[in-house]
Amino acid sequence: MQTQISQELNGAIKLKTNFDGEYPIKDLPPHITRGTKEEKGKIMAIEYLTGDGPLYWYSFETKAQWELRFQDKAEELKLLIVTKGKFMLNVKGGTNWSLNPGNICLLNSSDYKIILDPNVKVDYFLFPIKALSQKYRWEILSENRFNTTTRMDEIIRDIIQLYKPEYDAKDKLSCILTQLIIEVKYACEMGQEIGLIDPEDRKKLIEADEYIQKNATTKRILSTKEISMFVTMNECKLKKLYKAYYKRTLGEQQNYYRVLEGKRLLIEENRLVEEAAILAGFNNADTFRDHFVKHFGSKPIVWLKNNI
Repeated sequence: MQTQISQELNGAIKLKTNFDGEYPIKDLPPHITRGTKEEKGKIMAIEYLTGDGPLYWYSFETKAQWELRFQDKAEELKLLIVTKGKFMLNVKGGTNWSLNPGNICLLNSSDYKIILDPNVKVDYFLFPIKALSQKYRWEILSENRFNTTTRMDEIIRDIIQLYKPEYDAKDKLSCILTQLIIEVKYACEMGQEIGLIDPEDRKKLIEADEYIQKNATTKRILSTKEISMFVTMNECKLKKLYKAYYKRTLGEQQNYYRVLEGKRLLIEENRLVEEAAILAGFNNADTFRDHFVKHFGSKPIVWLKNNI
């Protein structure tokens, strides 16, 4: 996503390559940094690259009331997470939201503006969700504003204080954002407040999912008991929470990851369907085809013909 930031009264603001502050994500240098100082304040824009697409961080420091307009080339769903300051967000079409630290917004508009009060510093993350649209059913999400709970605030703090030496920082960032979006979607579907899942339970669900993905291509089906012992969670509780959180059972998720691996083998390694099926962990090509149709709507050969 390429974003043009303009000031309606004073014309376009040209962002120069200059960064004189602390990085918003500890010890994780961004891909691109831009910034400029104007008469009314300071603008900073930073881009991080993640496995799910670009993540943008904006920081504005005002001296007087300020109105900035954002115009994106693509009209796609965006996740906006406010981490500092208060401001008004005006979305094309007449929607006006008063935003505070910890608020999450979903917006579809390609034309929106923020209105800043004098002597206020505002920071927020913006994450275009186009890259994730094939993973989840986004029609359940409408343009909306969510008030986060204390538990969701912990996820936001995780994003800001992200880097840990034992992790690949880029992949970890992608994982955290993906889980945050899953939780937003879960709350929408269930009509619940965001953040109702206990942080420790959420951590174990993520560990369970990572364990399933890591072992997906083995011939054996992972048992609920094995997974529950790995994450130290009661079997019944794990089954219930996992299905509610990921919208698939533990067994369905293993087959889903197998299908994804099979699709990768077909595309990246140009494997035959029969080869991809066995390497992805299925017993035969027919089973692979059945699951492929379930997840992608057509048989592998037909899907490749229409999408590659």
